[in-house]
Amino acid sequence: VCCSCGRSFVVAQALPGVFPRLRTAGASAHSTAASGNMDSRAKNILVLAIAMGLSFSIMILSCAFSGNWLAVTLLVPLILIPIPIMFMDLVENNDSESARATLAMMHALIGALVVAFYGIPVVAYHAEKIETTQFILWLLADLLTTGAIGYYFYKRGGEQY
Repeated sequence: VCCSCGRSFVVAQALPGVFPRLRTAGASAHSTAASGNMDSRAKNILVLAIAMGLSFSIMILSCAFSGNWLAVTLLVPLILIPIPIMFMDLVENNDSESARATLAMMHALIGALVVAFYGIPVVAYHAEKIETTQFILWLLADLLTTGAIGYYFYKRGGEQY
């Protein structure tokens, strides 16, 4: 039983592979987690999720305010961006040749998605398919997302990628 919240560690002891932090660190890790402290990886993912959620909201609002739903095309790269990051996290501790190739491919895919992120609104504005206000909101949403991705990789800079 944890001293700070009174919860039991029976589940952590019965399923050691599911809760490795609770099993190895005991009550101190649980009381630290219960007090509200997050590890840096969880904070980075939380910042990324919040920024992408705000970006999604800005895009929907810009479409709703202008009545032009062409900007919804930005949601395709927005939805696809977490997929390469997820694959990069899966192979981060692997030193094999295929892991390095996977990391290189995921970096290239993120680069292509970022180019699409900025290319779609510029082309749509140049073709006069969207208004100036919607273009500015679209770029604001892009900056939010790419800033969060840059922050995520900056914080993970000391690690493999």
